[in-house]
Amino acid sequence: MSAQLNCSAFATRDNFDAYVISLLNNTHHNLTLLSQCKSQICTALWGQGNADISGIGMLVGYLLEQVLGLLLVTACLIASHRGMISSKSVSERALGSFNDCATFFAFSVQIAALVVLMKEDFGISTSSMGDATVRITQAVSVLVLLPLLYVLMPSIYRPSSAESDTQTAEKGEQADDPVPQSSRRFLLLVLCWLLAFYPFYSKMNAQFGPSRICHTCAITPPEFAIVEEMCTERISTITAAEDALMTALEMLAYIPLSLLIVGRVMWLGLEKHHHDSKLYARLLAWGRNYVTRKLRFRLRIGCLMSIPLLACGLLWTILRTRRFQQQMSKMTSSGDSDAQWTFGQVVSVTVFAPVIVECWSAFQDAREQGEGSEASVRSDERASPERMVAEAKRGSV
Repeated sequence: MSAQLNCSAFATRDNFDAYVISLLNNTHHNLTLLSQCKSQICTALWGQGNADISGIGMLVGYLLEQVLGLLLVTACLIASHRGMISSKSVSERALGSFNDCATFFAFSVQIAALVVLMKEDFGISTSSMGDATVRITQAVSVLVLLPLLYVLMPSIYRPSSAESDTQTAEKGEQADDPVPQSSRRFLLLVLCWLLAFYPFYSKMNAQFGPSRICHTCAITPPEFAIVEEMCTERISTITAAEDALMTALEMLAYIPLSLLIVGRVMWLGLEKHHHDSKLYARLLAWGRNYVTRKLRFRLRIGCLMSIPLLACGLLWTILRTRRFQQQMSKMTSSGDSDAQWTFGQVVSVTVFAPVIVECWSAFQDAREQGEGSEASVRSDERASPERMVAEAKRGSV
């Protein structure tokens, strides 16, 4: 006769090692008895979602951030290439507003990711947060940084025509100096990047660091395989190839971003404090001689294409992990927390509303400016000497 287990003791976990030791001790290493508490154990180990990280509203916010950023940058490039001054003015103002909203969104997500991962890594509290939630959190932390890369592309975004005029006119500053605004935005990007370091480190440590499942650990691979097989029965699990691809995508996104930011910080420091040095002069000369206009254009297009490609890969990581989590929740009848709408999800959907308002305002300003220019041209034509002479001749006849 099999022993009856107290399943309520397995409903939550804080420290992984302490939890698996409890499983082994309560079953006397007969892990087949754990099927009695399948729902509690599987939920504790793999979680049932976190609506403030991977809820349906948050997914809409992530997708909206990527699509809106790509559309605005593309519009700005097209307007600049074709010399469409009015359209370029509208797209620049909209892109500036988007960058501010995306920075606020990314900062909020980074804080949430830090809270989730520190609770997991330090064993503070992992209620309803398991391996799937951790994977999604790590991918999201990198994903929200990608649209902020556009601030590193001054050839695409120069707030010198419309946005800087609007913002500096109110402060009485020079309208042709966009440096303070761009510097503040770059500083906020650096802050979000620094906050994203711990989620990236947590991912690398989980992937390449010492495993918590080994022959000298609290639970051995054969023992944990019994638990995993019980929880993933009739579920499409994440394969080793998929796991390796997810890790590679996060590395391809975060490491080049880090190199770009560190390089930009070093260049700004050199430009500000050592602009008279020989190194600065040599770098400037090298840039003029070897970094041609054609090469800059290719680098710009390459960066513009790589951002949405990496974003698609990270979105696939989130959706694939979320599907596994949904199947796990359905199998254990524990409920899917990600399907619930919370306050944070509503905010993530509406956080980019100011971009639409700014687009409309910029479009109205451009139209009024165009109408004013046309009226001025017609007034100048009426006041021209040739026209006055012609009208005088017709009057005399």
